[in-house]
Amino acid sequence: MSTIFESKLARKCMFLNPEQSVNFIFRNGKKIEKIKACKSPLSVISPVFKVMFTAKLRKAGDIEILGADVASFNEFLQFFYSTDVNLSMELMENVIRLTERYGIKEQIVGNASTLIKTLTAENLCWGYQLGCYLDYEPLITFCEDEIRKSSQPILESALFTKLDIKILERLLTLNFSCHERIVYAGVLQWAKAKCRSSKTEINGNNLRRTLNDGNLLKMIRFSNMSLHDFASSIPHNIFSGLFTEEELQDVVLSLVSKDYQPKMFKGCDRR
Repeated sequence: MSTIFESKLARKCMFLNPEQSVNFIFRNGKKIEKIKACKSPLSVISPVFKVMFTAKLRKAGDIEILGADVASFNEFLQFFYSTDVNLSMELMENVIRLTERYGIKEQIVGNASTLIKTLTAENLCWGYQLGCYLDYEPLITFCEDEIRKSSQPILESALFTKLDIKILERLLTLNFSCHERIVYAGVLQWAKAKCRSSKTEINGNNLRRTLNDGNLLKMIRFSNMSLHDFASSIPHNIFSGLFTEEELQDVVLSLVSKDYQPKMFKGCDRR
């Protein structure tokens, strides 16, 4: 079975110069997928594509792509054919790896500064994740400062639940301006969203697995919450799977006794 994805801009280029067309081939077992593109923008922007198109190919017009999936590669091609690049958070890490692989990452980093003016509480998590994967410090610093200042609307934004787990873990090391129950609620919403996206039942055990076997929960400062905040956060039947008995005891004791020193849920150092 073969599926062809074709960029409208690439189609326009090929109409003007049909000899400039190229098929990128992706194999997944017996399934073959193709992306049809135009060589000119690719070879002008990417030194890797320039070499690729001048090399002798096994089959004229076809190039097999290894180590990348068709969806990520299709998003990656936006950098060559579109002035408005829309990167999904789910594929962002893969796409940024492709920009490095094909020699255009530095050009992308050079344009990243313009994003800062466009970021709001609603899309700041998107910008933060992009900054982290690009390793672009000005964008990272801007986003982290905004997260510290406007914590609640950012933690309650829809795109917060789409963060990759390692970006979430980094975000949880920041000092927040909101109550800790908002942080806890945001982390639970993130875990629930990941269960939904993977079509996994939302229960305590699955939430725990999604939260890196509960390790992300240990970054929450439960001692700054009230017992009511903690108990009313999720249905009681989920607690048994989300926390072990020892963990649940540790959290409850830290909530009801000011003198108790948590053994497991100490919270992480924040910056």
